[in-house]
Amino acid sequence: MATPALTAPLIGRESEIGALRDAWERTLEGDAGAVVLAGDAGIGKTRLITELADQVAGEGGLVLLGHCLGLGQAAPPFLPVLEIASQLHEASDDSEIVESTGRLLRADVSGDQVRFFDGVQSLLLRAARKQPVLVVVEDLHWSDPSTRDLLLFLLARLGSSRILVLLSYRTDDLNRSHPLRPWLASVVRMRGVIRVDVEPWGDEDVRAFARTLLPEGQADDEVVADVAKRSEGNAFFAEELMSAARGGAAELSDVLTSVLLDRIERLSTAAQRVVRAAAIVGQRDLWATSLEGLVGTEVVGLAPNEVESALRECVQSHVLVVAHDGAYAFRHALLREAVLADMLPGESARLHGAYVTVLEREQPKGWQAAIAFHATRAGDLARALTARLEATTVACEYAAHSDALAHVEKALELWPAVTDPEAVTGVTELTLTLRACDEATAAARSDRALSYARAGVKLADKVGDVLQQAGARRRIANLLYNDGEWREAERQIALAWTLLENEPSTAERAWVMSTMSYGVFTPERRELAERAIAEARAVGAQGAEADALISLAFLLQHDGDVEGAMERLVEARDKAREDAADDTELRAYFNMAMLRYDHGRIAEAAEIAAEGVAVAAEHGRTWSGYGRELTWLLGMIDIARGAFSDVVARSTAALESVPSSERSLVLSTRVLAAAWTGDWQQLDADVVALGSAEQIAAGVLSGRSNETMSGHGLVHSWLWRGRTDLVEAALSRALAVPEYPDDLAEIRIGAILLAARADAAASGHPTTIPEAGQSSEDLLKRVERVAEVGVPRGKELGAEGRMWLARARAEAARCRGENAPELWRAVVEAAEFGERPHEAVARWRLGEALLSETDRSGETELITAHALATEMALAPLAAAVEATCRRFRVTLPGVRRTADVLTPRERSVLERVARGLTNRAIGAELFISEKTVSVHLTRVMAKLGATSRTEAVAVAMSRGLI
Repeated sequence: MATPALTAPLIGRESEIGALRDAWERTLEGDAGAVVLAGDAGIGKTRLITELADQVAGEGGLVLLGHCLGLGQAAPPFLPVLEIASQLHEASDDSEIVESTGRLLRADVSGDQVRFFDGVQSLLLRAARKQPVLVVVEDLHWSDPSTRDLLLFLLARLGSSRILVLLSYRTDDLNRSHPLRPWLASVVRMRGVIRVDVEPWGDEDVRAFARTLLPEGQADDEVVADVAKRSEGNAFFAEELMSAARGGAAELSDVLTSVLLDRIERLSTAAQRVVRAAAIVGQRDLWATSLEGLVGTEVVGLAPNEVESALRECVQSHVLVVAHDGAYAFRHALLREAVLADMLPGESARLHGAYVTVLEREQPKGWQAAIAFHATRAGDLARALTARLEATTVACEYAAHSDALAHVEKALELWPAVTDPEAVTGVTELTLTLRACDEATAAARSDRALSYARAGVKLADKVGDVLQQAGARRRIANLLYNDGEWREAERQIALAWTLLENEPSTAERAWVMSTMSYGVFTPERRELAERAIAEARAVGAQGAEADALISLAFLLQHDGDVEGAMERLVEARDKAREDAADDTELRAYFNMAMLRYDHGRIAEAAEIAAEGVAVAAEHGRTWSGYGRELTWLLGMIDIARGAFSDVVARSTAALESVPSSERSLVLSTRVLAAAWTGDWQQLDADVVALGSAEQIAAGVLSGRSNETMSGHGLVHSWLWRGRTDLVEAALSRALAVPEYPDDLAEIRIGAILLAARADAAASGHPTTIPEAGQSSEDLLKRVERVAEVGVPRGKELGAEGRMWLARARAEAARCRGENAPELWRAVVEAAEFGERPHEAVARWRLGEALLSETDRSGETELITAHALATEMALAPLAAAVEATCRRFRVTLPGVRRTADVLTPRERSVLERVARGLTNRAIGAELFISEKTVSVHLTRVMAKLGATSRTEAVAVAMSRGLI
């Protein structure tokens, strides 16, 4: 490893090293004392001692270090004291100390102990008169009685000398009868003695420590995460695991294995048998009676009266611990790993087999999964297979779809190894494969689900009936629809229908017909949906009926029957719930929320979406299928409502548990929120986590929710930060080659691009339109055409679409240099359905337009815009409104005006800093050099007493200066 642990930076020990340094500071002031440093072996006590010793030596202090050795009864008395005396003899230039230590080292320590104690004390006190002294005695758990007596003598007589005694010991080496226990009890009550407990690191600290041990320039997050989990916060364990890391896995090093097994080998034979049985049991939540049941079997061979005493020995020796619920666990999980690795294969198999019998008898929580594991290790593969299927059922009952998927996959692995598995389980391999597809879908593993669906097609074509063949293809079609691959999805569902078209009515046939009704708004699709409803009702397939009802509602909405569509969706939701068709129920919730949102009923949409998200969580489908869509939709609705703190809090919390495949969705939601609130630091960090800015901005028209949100958020932030050149480049490129021609999203993109051009023109630096771009006039024509020919979900363009269309018209007027207050008033009216941030922006622009035409009613609009921006914490918009108010001499309620300490140029610079512009961008806008901008900022910070750009903006805004 590139960095040995003792030279790595001190990590996560601020409290402990702080306590040691405080004790040393008191010592320097003549207040002698002692610190008892307690912690498990390898926890980092020596590292702390080294850190303090280096500080003491660096400040001119004297460090004397003694060690107790684990020699048992063979240990000579006063070993660490003699070691300290020897160091003092070598280090001192005081002839009296040199002579006295020489005599001390030659003396018969078994003689007059009081005289010996006085001699040691006198030497230390004399040394401390010249320089402060740190006396360290490590590993006190191995100390001999004489050493402990001497230390007790010294600690009671240090007085006001400049001596600090630092004692360390291992807590896990102290059983109840250890002689150090009563000694410690008396010492910690003495004046000037403090105890510092070194606890295991938290996860982040272990990860940070493990990274310091990687060779320079190497990053291996997988190994680091594995070490963090298995080391349980123990520095020595982490170091040894890292040193033995091979091929992406952290193995037990020989040194660590020896250390761990040495602790086991000190136990009695009976206790060692208990430990080996405990290693087999493994899961802590199965231990309360199961461990005692296993050690009582013939395989372990302990009599009932031996079991309790052996367990007690294991606990007192700190190998096992007792939890609050009476269960047992290894004090360190690596102890268990070492014991398992030390077992012979036959011994291990016999214990696993015996434990299966115990589990079947006791049936503790999770026993099905435990039997599957232990039966596999015992070689009883048939029992393991049936247990996997039982565990799958239990996992589904708890909506634990990731666990269910893991069990099904293990069952499929076992399948070829079991003789006549169909007879053993009562199911076919095809049924199990399709079950794996369904569980992978529910667990948000669409990649694996698609693999299982395709495997299911091959298997069904060989051994399945026509219903299974069609069902496998329907699953592929649904997965492809969810991934936006509509053409291939339609081909797959058409193949499924070909198989069933001439077959009698069944639930599967109704599902296929319903799936065929997805997509474009045509009479044929509506007929398919109605036929699917009828067929599903005929065969009692409520899930399929609900699915088709949703498709019918979608078509009714497009025809303008909004309430009829809502009635069908409510009916579909209820039927899907009764049939336990979870994703169909969530699809109903999603379409209900979208229906209300499309028609401007934001509050109802938010309520429905929130309820749907809660139901998705109950079903364990937050990140799969329509649970994912509801999560995305709720974020969008909350952003529309201006509930940015809710969005950020929910997104940040979700990052703790979201599957890696959906992490981008959560980050994208937070990017969009940060673009409004002006949290550029968070936004930039999330953008880096998502990929390159160029790639993200290119996704604004992809149609995929996460790419659209992150792209829109990034571009929106550029607009606020004055990077109109980046907006121009990204959006012109996106509009040049749209993924879906005449996509209604082009209205929004066109409006933002027009806004960027208007801002650039207003700053005196009009953007250069790329060769592939369109003029502002042509761009507005394109937006108008898309609004006419694009296909909305309803009969006409929805509320959000109408708002963006109005915004595009108003921004185009701004590009032409027109105030056009009537156009901005139209934007305000279009946004009033519930898009509060956009309403605030529109009122700002309306107020500016009115005041530009000397219409003082614009003041009211600016005041309202500022109130909205303040309420929603939209910092960039609030700053922009305040700047406009200063330009038109409008007084904002609650914004205190103070003496203007800033020059007009300084204020201009600082206002652009508040918008997030770089010095270079500010210089370009104001026609000054980047160096001049820096000079202005230096003066601003001096005037405001600020130490950074950010602080200067905050102070200026609080004083009403910008």
